[in-house]
Amino acid sequence: MRVEDTGTYFPSVKRCPGRYLQPCSDAVKRWLRSMKKSGKILLLITSSHSDYCRLVCEHILGSDFEELFDIIITNALKPGFFSLVPQQRPFRTLVDDVEDSEGLPSLEKPGWYSQGNWPHLHELLKTMTNKTEPKDQGMKSPSAVSNQWGSYFVDVQKNEGEETRSLTWCCHSIHTYSTMAIPSIEAIADLPLDFKFQRFSSDKPITTGYYPRPPDSLLKWEEN
Repeated sequence: MRVEDTGTYFPSVKRCPGRYLQPCSDAVKRWLRSMKKSGKILLLITSSHSDYCRLVCEHILGSDFEELFDIIITNALKPGFFSLVPQQRPFRTLVDDVEDSEGLPSLEKPGWYSQGNWPHLHELLKTMTNKTEPKDQGMKSPSAVSNQWGSYFVDVQKNEGEETRSLTWCCHSIHTYSTMAIPSIEAIADLPLDFKFQRFSSDKPITTGYYPRPPDSLLKWEEN
């Protein structure tokens, strides 16, 4: 499916992607290639349409970006891709960025698809990995505090000279729904593929799960 040239955002990016997009470093590209070479299955799943995905990926990863991924899924319409079960949308093939009108009853092989759903993708991953339950592996610099908004992680309320600190809703959401948090792919690109990350857990300190280091505001909150 193609992105319509309406509004201001998409036409502006399409006219001058270098103004809005920053290419990935060679370290990130080497990291992706090393995972692919080691036998890992690499997925690219985005809610963007195929032509916009191609525009972005060619700019940040290079014209050969499709070689880096086993499966590319565009117009995935997340989070429905993962949650709309059993009313899931079928996968559709693409020809010149136009979706086939007929949905696929299942996902049989790697490739580039549109829409789709997690159960069908999971079945394909079982076949590709030869495992009944394939696993989904799913801060280089300290987080800066905005002078206008304050910390993203800790809310500070002042009342009669006393400060009260509490975790923000965003911080709670990260810990509840994420496995780990990193500021950039570059922060992990040079790590060995078998590196063991610490994960967020209710029975571990609040700062566990951030790599390469927790935000300063959370470190201060934990100390207090």
